[in-house]
Amino acid sequence: DRLKRIIARWKTFVESGKDVIMQDLGNNPTILVVYVSTETQAKQINNDLLLDLIPGKVLLCIGETLHSQGLQHAFYQPLAEGEIKQLNMKLFTTN
Repeated sequence: DRLKRIIARWKTFVESGKDVIMQDLGNNPTILVVYVSTETQAKQINNDLLLDLIPGKVLLCIGETLHSQGLQHAFYQPLAEGEIKQLNMKLFTTN
């Protein structure tokens, strides 16, 4: 129920057209990240809450992937039917 309330507030925020601006990071899109321990939990939450249908950007961060593969591989995109897709994000750059 707590997660449902958070998602309802997120949906209202996104539909209002507002954006969260973080100082020194420029105008990047606001993203809701849901952290879960396992891939199984991520699929269940996506299936229960239909995260792929929520307006705005929603990502899942999975703890077991974070610990085994690192932060840049820990993010997943919610898809239809409770499925998820691993994203390989380039979070940091080197000069």
